[in-house]
Amino acid sequence: MIQTRKIPTTVITGFLGSGKTTLLCHLLTNANANANANGKRIAVIFNEFGELGLDGEFLHSCGIGCDENGKPNGDDLGQVVKLANGCLCCTVQEEFAPVMEQLAARRDEIDYLVIETFGLALPKPLVQAFQWSALRDAVTVDSVITVVDAPAVAAGRFADDPVAVDAQRRSDDSLNHDSPLAELFEDQLATADPVIVYKTDAMDAAALAEVGVATRAVPDGGDAPMADLVRGVTNNLDANGSCSAGQSLAMADYLLDFNALPAEGQAAINALWGRPEHDPMLRGGCFMVSDQRYGNAFVGNQPARGRDLDLVASYHDADLVPTHNYLAFYFWLRRAFAVDAVVHVGKHGNLEWLPGKSVALGAACWPDAILGPLPHPYPFIVNDPGEVSQAKRRTQAVGIDHLMPAMTRAETYGPLQALERQMDEYYEALSLDPRRAKLLRSSILDSVLENNLHHELGFEQPADDAGREALLSSAGYALGCRAPPAPCVTLYQ
Repeated sequence: MIQTRKIPTTVITGFLGSGKTTLLCHLLTNANANANANGKRIAVIFNEFGELGLDGEFLHSCGIGCDENGKPNGDDLGQVVKLANGCLCCTVQEEFAPVMEQLAARRDEIDYLVIETFGLALPKPLVQAFQWSALRDAVTVDSVITVVDAPAVAAGRFADDPVAVDAQRRSDDSLNHDSPLAELFEDQLATADPVIVYKTDAMDAAALAEVGVATRAVPDGGDAPMADLVRGVTNNLDANGSCSAGQSLAMADYLLDFNALPAEGQAAINALWGRPEHDPMLRGGCFMVSDQRYGNAFVGNQPARGRDLDLVASYHDADLVPTHNYLAFYFWLRRAFAVDAVVHVGKHGNLEWLPGKSVALGAACWPDAILGPLPHPYPFIVNDPGEVSQAKRRTQAVGIDHLMPAMTRAETYGPLQALERQMDEYYEALSLDPRRAKLLRSSILDSVLENNLHHELGFEQPADDAGREALLSSAGYALGCRAPPAPCVTLYQ
């Protein structure tokens, strides 16, 4: 009989001490006690590490109906499977996959699966394993929960005890990544559906706000992401020395993709821009990636097409090959971040103008080699169909047209608006009430001086009444308060 049912799965991730095991115990004990969940058969995989087995001891103390071997005690509520041979994301093939295949074969006996990862595990490789041919028809990821230690994040430590986390790292021989805690934290957040923040009871509003920024709550408007981007590394190479890089791509990972490009393309880039190890966007052996991440969304600056050249003139250059940094940006998007789609915003990007054929692009064409087959929505202004057609033909873009902004008068505002009204009154008073016009003339000068408009007009501060009168006579032409001398007209018969 063909099986069509998939086991829904929740993955719980977070650093050591964040509270993920407490959350798991809470979920299981409540599922056991909840009448609506009565009889649910829950399988648990926890990536215990080290000799103490604290997570295992804690789980077995929760009273969830399993003995120390993971067998049900008198009921059929679930089974606990312990993976203790190293970091789960680094042992997916060796440890995780065989256990999942066993569970897949018993899917009729399991209603739900919960996986608690090792504190240093990257959740994305684990989630991607669910697409393997042996698993994708039997299990599905229902959600990924990232548990955050609020006081630790507010203090910039990310983990409650960084020393203990480092000890975890050193004791795991299978760990094949040495990512900083900040980068691991970003990866956990990027994969998360909900983010659960623990230990908030002793924190004030300001500290909680800091945690909200660190966990990348989606901003309400566009100003916050733009400010975040400007604070990080950008295409301004001279200003990047002191700027942080939210993400990076290791040289070894870059070379895996670079060496897979056609030999002619590799040679062209190295000839024009030099070897990748000499790229100015390289820091500590890694390419810096200009970005901000908000949950599972990425916002970044598209790299410039080159350096030390006229960026405007080179924008549409059909012969200019991209830099190593340009390639690293998109390699990171596709391989490290594993994006499902790319949205280029603004008229227009530069990817669709890279060298290659105009239509029916192939492996040797740079837009196709860089973007690949990714879905590509592209908001584009409606009055430029020619250039959006370029993106459609060369980067499989789906154009999303938007209207041009409505045009209106810029008008003046603030002190300038008040000054404009005074000037209108002055012109009217010149013919109707000369005495009032004289008072308005003085009032206009006071407004100019009060708002430092004379400095913007290139005049000095007047020292006395004569200086005030001279300023008003000179500035009047610039402000339009006084008409220039009438031209001399000679009549001929």
